[in-house]
Amino acid sequence: MGNRAVITIKEKNRSKEDWQSLYLHWHGGRDTVEPLLHVAKLYEVRCDSSYGIARLSQIMGNTLGGTL
Repeated sequence: MGNRAVITIKEKNRSKEDWQSLYLHWHGGRDTVEPLLHVAKLYEVRCDSSYGIARLSQIMGNTLGGTL
């Protein structure tokens, strides 16, 4: 089984059903997710849904590697 996580960017001006999320099937533990979020904060990644999810995906892909 995978170590799963769903990271959701909450937005005040949108309903909860429209919040953007990023699903991790592997590397979903706090020991992986929290440092990645910390790096996103250091890079001042904005938290609006489209940009935030894209940049967070990029950081995770660069860090975790792989081709999928």
